[in-house]
Amino acid sequence: MYRKAVNYLRGQAVAEVVCTAPERVVNLCAVHGIPFWDLTWLTETSFRVTTTLSGARRLAEVTADIGAQVTVCRKSGAPELWRRCRRRYVLLAAALLTAAVIILKKFGM
Repeated sequence: MYRKAVNYLRGQAVAEVVCTAPERVVNLCAVHGIPFWDLTWLTETSFRVTTTLSGARRLAEVTADIGAQVTVCRKSGAPELWRRCRRRYVLLAAALLTAAVIILKKFGM
């Protein structure tokens, strides 16, 4: 549960990698310190992996030299939620007001 909370807070992306040597991509992730989990093989030359948002960017950079094609299928987590809601000021104000009311009720003020 702790790991899920940390991954949500830093953001995560599901990336699909197509390459003639997929084991080389996995080795490059290990060498460059790119965290990944939930590796699912789709075919002999492609797999789907979950990584951090910054890990997805680094994965595309690192694998460009070997001709791998990296496609981000889905992004999720707190940074992605913030990016989608950053111009919705009323929603942000309502969330802050709700948090303030809950805190005031809890402490009896």
